[in-house]
Amino acid sequence: MYNTNLNHAAIKQIDGIDCIDIDNLPIKYVNHKFKSRNVNWSKLLMLVDISHASKKYATLVIEKHFTCYLLRDSTDAIINQRTAKECLLTKVFSDSIADVFNISNKRPIIHSKASLLPLQTRNHSRHHSWINANLVDYSISGRQSNSVFIYTPDDTIYIKVSERPSYLKKKFAEVQQMQLALLGMLSSLNICCREISQSVSNNPNDNPACRYGIPKEKLQQFILTFAKKFYLTNQENKKD
Repeated sequence: MYNTNLNHAAIKQIDGIDCIDIDNLPIKYVNHKFKSRNVNWSKLLMLVDISHASKKYATLVIEKHFTCYLLRDSTDAIINQRTAKECLLTKVFSDSIADVFNISNKRPIIHSKASLLPLQTRNHSRHHSWINANLVDYSISGRQSNSVFIYTPDDTIYIKVSERPSYLKKKFAEVQQMQLALLGMLSSLNICCREISQSVSNNPNDNPACRYGIPKEKLQQFILTFAKKFYLTNQENKKD
């Protein structure tokens, strides 16, 4: 038996591979539907745009072990709700990293729980389907249909997607570029943090208010102020 909460009639065999075809998945096969629900981002495989197929629900969520459910919010709204909770890895921060690598079209979004890459829009929809590159990879069947599948080593069911392998290769590469840039920045900050931490512990100031860090709002304000000043300084240097 398959390890999934989907109706098992949703699982097909294509080129000898057990899979669900997200472009041809009947909504009636998804047993769990919610007005709203917190996505388990650490286990997310895909956010699938189904706005063309349902008037009531806009997104099919696929999590590890093929836990699947429908939500009313669009894929964009679900992602925006998550990034709005981020302190550092906001949508603006992710876009800034993309700017550095001249990624201007169909940008990946990286936040603290997932690295999301967009599939191309279908059926004249305004919303993308998204893959969590932290957990999945893709393969080509190599048989007659030459189908493209998304998969994770923990699951025996694959996800068939209608996408060009060259497009996926490009988007996975962009995600990796952005991840490596982020890791480089965090590594530099960690080196600074070790020195600062030692300085804080040696500081004679004993104000209790300083023992608990700074509020999220203040940290966000600092990041925004730093980014503006950093940008303006670079612009002045270019004039010189």
